[in-house]
Amino acid sequence: MLKDHEEAVKQYKKMLQLAWLEGDVHSEMTAYDCLSTDYYYMGEIEKSKYYHERMTRGKMENNTSIVKKVSTNLLKSRQDQRHNLGMLLDPNKQK
Repeated sequence: MLKDHEEAVKQYKKMLQLAWLEGDVHSEMTAYDCLSTDYYYMGEIEKSKYYHERMTRGKMENNTSIVKKVSTNLLKSRQDQRHNLGMLLDPNKQK
């Protein structure tokens, strides 16, 4: 059962990164709420409290945050790589 919560945390962190990339406040808050819950069931109470506080206070990650910048830049880079690979495989695709 612990493995399920560990996997859920990984997926909710991905959700959080995508929310940052898209500027989706609702999804960011939902990710914080879900992370709080799964950390609680994993027995990681301090992490659970941290994410719960962020969600209940509506505290979004600051746009100048290094973590947010690195995360969104990495996602953008991966999207660009996939797009470029698709263009190589099918040069007739429009950009």
